[in-house]
Amino acid sequence: MIVAVTILQIIIFAGWIIGTIWLYFDCRKKVELLTEKYNFNFPFRCKTCSTEKEYTFREFLKIIAKPRNEVSGGASFSIPLGSLSASRTIYKEYRFLCPQCNQKRWQIMLLDKMEADKKKSGMDKEHKKIMITFIAKAFALGIFAVIGMTILMTITDKITAL
Repeated sequence: MIVAVTILQIIIFAGWIIGTIWLYFDCRKKVELLTEKYNFNFPFRCKTCSTEKEYTFREFLKIIAKPRNEVSGGASFSIPLGSLSASRTIYKEYRFLCPQCNQKRWQIMLLDKMEADKKKSGMDKEHKKIMITFIAKAFALGIFAVIGMTILMTITDKITAL
């Protein structure tokens, strides 16, 4: 009987992990669909030639996924997204191919323009709703996992007491 309870605990834990990962990708897909619905783009300006170019959400994810080998002085602001051992930083500048210069150049992310476009299009409210829903679902999933584990631990204690 204890083996069955242990297996159930493993299933609950694995379900919690898989559910959280699924929620993340579901939220990301909803944000991607939202950016397509409002035709929202991420603006960048080349530091060398001052050419502005806007990228779609998918292109933006490819840009920020690339490792940064070089550092541009004072060009970042930290957003703690990682675990205790590591944190991620979203940078204001990225080094990638400038279509005008036709070389890898530092591109500045135009955050003010991006925020203004988000508010102007009305996408801001829907984006907040998606993010709040994601956080609420992830929190509820965690609570259900803790409750399930607690119930199974109580059952295990009662079985061992017999």
